[in-house]
Amino acid sequence: MENAVNYPGAEKDIARLKEKASLSEEAFGRILDIISDEEIKYELKFNDIKEKDIEYMKKMGVLIKSLKNEVADKFYEHLLKFNKTRNILLSKEGLLEHLKITQAAYFEGLFDGIYDRKYFIYRLFVGFAHHSYGVTPSMYIGAYNNYLTIIWGLLEEELERGKINLNEISEFYRSVKKIIMLDEYLALETYYSNPFTTICPW
Repeated sequence: MENAVNYPGAEKDIARLKEKASLSEEAFGRILDIISDEEIKYELKFNDIKEKDIEYMKKMGVLIKSLKNEVADKFYEHLLKFNKTRNILLSKEGLLEHLKITQAAYFEGLFDGIYDRKYFIYRLFVGFAHHSYGVTPSMYIGAYNNYLTIIWGLLEEELERGKINLNEISEFYRSVKKIIMLDEYLALETYYSNPFTTICPW
């Protein structure tokens, strides 16, 4: 299983995370703990993410990665139905369009099957950015639930087309739920840090 490995630009990304999020030394220390080799291995094991889950994620990616823009449209279509999330999405000119692009990139990365230090760092970036936009934990959790609903719908469509069978749809969904829960944990960890300025690594 690919896990906590250094990658080109890791130190730069970590430094930018501390600077842009205006983290105190204590909060930054917590972030370093989260992206340590030991903690990454622990979280993967704690969330029961195994080799077979990674293989299932890759297989799903082959089937549905091309639908990334459709997923982003459905995701934000749902959020625009509610006043609180709609007010955030429309608070700045071009924000919604920008988020759709980054959401499509997030969807692709979700199914790459590589859950290493870089993956953890960029999920923290996502959490800090959304917190800075005013997204509350309840909004975040609800949005992830909607995301799972969208993915389940895509898998059902693949089942109807005969691309996957009943056993595969169950295994695929179980695996993607594990990864989504990992992402949710990483995002919510950012809400325990210091107040920070608006950031976006993209």
